[in-house]
Amino acid sequence: MKKINLTIWLGVALFGCFVLSFLVSWSLTSQFPIGKETSPRYYYSTYEESKQRIEQDIQTYEKSGQLDVDYEWAIYSSSGEAVDKSARYPNELTPTRFLSKVDPTKRQPSTKPEERLLHYMSNIALPNENEPAFFLAIERERGQLNRLQVGNANWYMFFSVVAFVGLTTLLTRYISKRFRRWEHHLRLLSQGKEQAFQPNGGPKEFYQFERTMQEVEHELWTLRKKEAARYQEKIRLITSLSHDLRTPLTSIQGYVQWLTDQNDKLSNEQRLDSLHVLTRQTEKLGGRIEELFTLAKLSDAHYPIERTELDLVTLLKQVIDTIPSFTYRYEGPERLLFSGDAMLLVRLIENVAKNAWKHGEGNVVWELRENEYDIELVCSNDISHTLSKDEVNQFTEMFHMSDESRSNAGSGIGLSIVQQIVTLHGGTLDVNSHERRFVVNIKLPKS
Repeated sequence: MKKINLTIWLGVALFGCFVLSFLVSWSLTSQFPIGKETSPRYYYSTYEESKQRIEQDIQTYEKSGQLDVDYEWAIYSSSGEAVDKSARYPNELTPTRFLSKVDPTKRQPSTKPEERLLHYMSNIALPNENEPAFFLAIERERGQLNRLQVGNANWYMFFSVVAFVGLTTLLTRYISKRFRRWEHHLRLLSQGKEQAFQPNGGPKEFYQFERTMQEVEHELWTLRKKEAARYQEKIRLITSLSHDLRTPLTSIQGYVQWLTDQNDKLSNEQRLDSLHVLTRQTEKLGGRIEELFTLAKLSDAHYPIERTELDLVTLLKQVIDTIPSFTYRYEGPERLLFSGDAMLLVRLIENVAKNAWKHGEGNVVWELRENEYDIELVCSNDISHTLSKDEVNQFTEMFHMSDESRSNAGSGIGLSIVQQIVTLHGGTLDVNSHERRFVVNIKLPKS
């Protein structure tokens, strides 16, 4: 429904208040006489009004010789003989006597609705008559109420003002109620209390403001829910991070304490084995910290990308061949040029390959496809069972690890780093599972 502009709405409302105040005041002062009357209530036709009306009737009679009117009339010749008259015209009321009945005071206004006889006399031209005849008219008239139908104009004005003030007060109370409703709802929002806000009717500006409040409320609660989700994510992130860092650190501390306590009892070979364990755990801890640092850097939307033209096929094979005991099958062209950041692409391939190695059960297939607008890199591998949608989505969540991943020294941020690298290149990452296969699909736009 189309809403009315506030200016028009207020104008119509004020005009309605004016009309209603007039009607209320009129109904009081016309139906219930209040105070001393300062103006007559009932009026009668003036001499000029009668003259104008009857002269037209005379012209009609002069042309047709007939007259059909709602008053009594008679025509007398100059000699005093009746020429024509209406059926109920008094016979005794000749022109001479008629003149004595013409009383101007009977046309004066009155305070009571009296019925009066108004006499009017005029000349009329008759055929075959050299001298003018007389046209006599007797109008029976009851007094007509004046235009306002009130007897005291002062009381009328008083009630009009009072009614107008009362109605405008109701109008302002309605408007102030809307403002109080807005203020109450905004206070609830500021206090964090959720309350569904529905726009009401009224002027267009009021409706648009309430629609905006409704949208702001929706956005605010969406942001609060996202903030709550981020807070929970931070708690989970800190918990996972502390666990992943504490595990190698605890191992290092244990071996250092053991070497300190048993130093005199250990052989050189035992010391060397313990140092090898410490080295591995230190490298593991350093790797965790390095991945965290890399993820933090890549999360910056302004991270600089140094694009160079390279062969993705050669880069893919060189990177995968450096991973021990990793077998795969390649499907795609022998050469595929792409402009991207070589160091980031190396990290991307490494993380996807390690994810397939840690979570998969072999039969790894790498595919490269060149489409019209992008280049598609796909890595798939066998898994023990087809994953649900929620399980698949968890693989791109930061620090998510399955039990198998933890046992294989997984960090839980491998695909999160891949996601950031793909985003920096303007591409998309899709992870899915079907027919007991885990598939990572990466699309990178051509530059």
